[in-house]
Amino acid sequence: MEYCDINQGIDPTCVYGGYDVYDYSGILEYVVIEHAGLIVTENDEINPLTLAGVGSGTRINNIAISYSNDDGIEVFGGSVNLEWVYLFNIRDDALDISMGYSGRIEHALALSNRRAEMTRYMNGENGY
Repeated sequence: MEYCDINQGIDPTCVYGGYDVYDYSGILEYVVIEHAGLIVTENDEINPLTLAGVGSGTRINNIAISYSNDDGIEVFGGSVNLEWVYLFNIRDDALDISMGYSGRIEHALALSNRRAEMTRYMNGENGY
């Protein structure tokens, strides 16, 4: 099994996160992330919070992200549930999901006063 180097972006040909949809990867609660995110090159970005294949046993709630230079949260697959998420002044997508993400997102709020820069509040291949 080959593991991914997610510092270089997500490679869809390698395995990350494991195969357990109920995986417990810990708890992330009451976290504030500000002035993070970086566009390295076209299609190579670093987001304030990137989740890759995280299972539903993991708790992520009460997260605030503001003034990101790219997406706010990017989710690649997995089934982790996100609760009480606040995203403010995100330059690109406030929440970007892909690769078959199947978790729940509850009580999310995305606001911006950068009308010309923020492309979407939510973007993903799952019909959002």
